Amino acid sequence: MTSKRPDKKSSAQDIQAFIGKVKNTPLVTGVDKGRLIFAMDATASREHCWDMASQNHAAMFIEAYFLILLKVLYHKTQQMLGNLVN
Repeated sequence: MTSKRPDKKSSAQDIQAFIGKVKNTPLVTGVDKGRLIFAMDATASREHCWDMASQNHAAMFIEAYFLILLKVLYHKTQQMLGNLVN
């Protein structure tokens, strides 16, 4: 299996440039509410960090509940996800 790690580590200057770019990006506004999808990779190869991932997702759901109106999307198949995107 090939490594999915980046070829090089970002420098502090690269990170600051990215943060500056994000800060200067205009906000998207409109009448529609945004969507937030939490996705979790539950394959066996990720089993060693499942507890940590479950706790992190639970924390995200709690924060989202208190901060925004959230429509939770749950998909069982790749086809259903494709229908949401298309």
